[in-house]
Amino acid sequence: MRTRSALFPLLAVPLAVACNAGAGKDTQDTDDSDRIDTGDLDTADTSDSADTADSADTDDTGADTSDTSDTSDTGETGDTDPPPTADDLSDEALQITEIMARPGDCLDSQGEYVEIHYTGTVQANLIGLTLSDGGSPWQLATDLFVNPGDRILLATNGPALQSACYGIVGAQTTGLNLSNSGEVLTLSSVGRTTPFDVVDFSGSAWTQAVGGVSQGVAFERDDTDPDVWCYADATIPGGSDRGSPTQPNGACPSDTDPPDSGDTDDTGTVSDGPKLIFSEVADPQDPSSGGARFLEITNVGTVDVPLSGWTLVGYANGATSPNATVALPTAETLAPGASWVVAHQSGAFTTKFGSIPNVSFSGGLSALNGDDTWTLEFQGSVIDIYGEVGVDGNSPTVQPWFHENEIAIRVPGVTSGRTAWLASEWTLVGDDSQATPGTHDTGSTDTDTDTDTDE
Repeated sequence: MRTRSALFPLLAVPLAVACNAGAGKDTQDTDDSDRIDTGDLDTADTSDSADTADSADTDDTGADTSDTSDTSDTGETGDTDPPPTADDLSDEALQITEIMARPGDCLDSQGEYVEIHYTGTVQANLIGLTLSDGGSPWQLATDLFVNPGDRILLATNGPALQSACYGIVGAQTTGLNLSNSGEVLTLSSVGRTTPFDVVDFSGSAWTQAVGGVSQGVAFERDDTDPDVWCYADATIPGGSDRGSPTQPNGACPSDTDPPDSGDTDDTGTVSDGPKLIFSEVADPQDPSSGGARFLEITNVGTVDVPLSGWTLVGYANGATSPNATVALPTAETLAPGASWVVAHQSGAFTTKFGSIPNVSFSGGLSALNGDDTWTLEFQGSVIDIYGEVGVDGNSPTVQPWFHENEIAIRVPGVTSGRTAWLASEWTLVGDDSQATPGTHDTGSTDTDTDTDTDE
């Protein structure tokens, strides 16, 4: 903004005074005409040119035309409006485009982030932006300027995201902890009545179309179709986690199976991929110190699944690091509808249930009982889970998945694994006779009709 510059020059008016200071009236000059010619100031100032002819105001029309620098009053080229704030933007100007809810290269408190994409056409100031996960929203209280196309990160801990995890500079710290079971995220601003974006990555429709929260793998929004989400397939530089923070996502692949699930045909239907799940998890009432404990996995898909690369990983008493790992036989294949049993001790299991387990494993398995967690993984990616990593099933609060002296049986009709345990998919019974190791009711030969949709 320019300031008004008003220049008013001081006008010097010459006085032509030639009177005789020592002489009075010339008594010999009867007309006294010479006095008027040389020194009469009154008659010399007959036009008052110093008052009416402003030399700086050349047109003398009453308007001051010498002030030509004032452009701030009328909106001329000197005006510069501030960028719009988050409250001023259209409802479509900001989108949530990536969610890392469960990092694998670092702790959740260090690596969780939500990516925001600005699709506006002018520079904007996002001050006042809010992000909520159902509780009190986080609010951006300082200026944050973005240009069209920019992607910014809202992290649980911005400095830790840089120093302890992905090395990304400039992420905003929200303090929000993203749920490993999924949740609803709402992106808005303090003065808006309609949010920019709402993403629910916890529901059954999301799990069927995309999958549950997978450790070390971000959810990404399709840049070509904002209604489509998928698992990230690019590796974040410097680690093994998958995502593309601050970078374009591109288009989602046609196949929406969980990452590294072994599905290489890319036919576009989830049912074409391998579908191994936990179908029974047992801590039976056994006098032989847990020797009859077992895990059952079932292929609920429609194609054979080679077991090479698949592992069972156990976490005892709320541990965050594995206490037991069981690698499934690399030369074996599990047919559609078939189940495999992994038991602690083959002899104790056979005595209890009258059959021989497919695999027996002593190391560490006996220590895992009804308050512990198991994950079913393929090449390091979690495909299914029983329990919750980092949580003891019996302390300080009894968890719904706690199954000491019980058999946990997956209900019929479940057609894909989960990375967050869901109570409605399990039945817990205290009668050992209801255990059915080696067989599982899948509900049908193929109930998975979900294909790539925009849901």
